[in-house]
Amino acid sequence: YVNTLTPGDPIVVETRDAYYTYEMTSVLPQTSPSNISVIEPVPVGSGFDKPGRYLTLTTCTPEFTSTYRLIVWGKMVDERPRSEGKPKALVG
Repeated sequence: YVNTLTPGDPIVVETRDAYYTYEMTSVLPQTSPSNISVIEPVPVGSGFDKPGRYLTLTTCTPEFTSTYRLIVWGKMVDERPRSEGKPKALVG
């Protein structure tokens, strides 16, 4: 669950060609569903100070409602072709 991630946790995105590993860096526990500043090149509230290779995860909160959004940010720490095998975060 997105709401259980803590700073330092790995987040791996798998595509047809590559694995992208992000390190969870920060969370915005609650914001308005209309707050689009969280997906700007330098997301407001993320702690980032310049554009970069970031991941923004968004989910509804509280669970099973659509009242607010919980935002989690991560910074890319690894990119590897699938031909090189799974990243450490997936193989333990």
